Amino acid sequence: MPRPNANGILLSMDATIESSAAAILDRVFLPAAGGWSRAAAEAILAVGFNESDRDRMMGPLEKAKAGALLPEEADALENYRHIGRLCSN
Repeated sequence: MPRPNANGILLSMDATIESSAAAILDRVFLPAAGGWSRAAAEAILAVGFNESDRDRMMGPLEKAKAGALLPEEADALENYRHIGRLCSN
């Protein structure tokens, strides 16, 4: 089923997938092309949140579950979600 993009233009699921952060990053980094050194590949695989940031996310997540999230906490949590999606794709 088509879904609208930010401009209200209907996109097919294939177009949506092709414009996802994961698809764009795949085209930027070309992981299947090879040529990555072992150290570079290991460094990329190690990208993620450190313990301090994981702890910082827990408070707002709990508040969100309780329906008590402040606007600035919602903004911070959305930033973490965005980076998390980028790192996990």
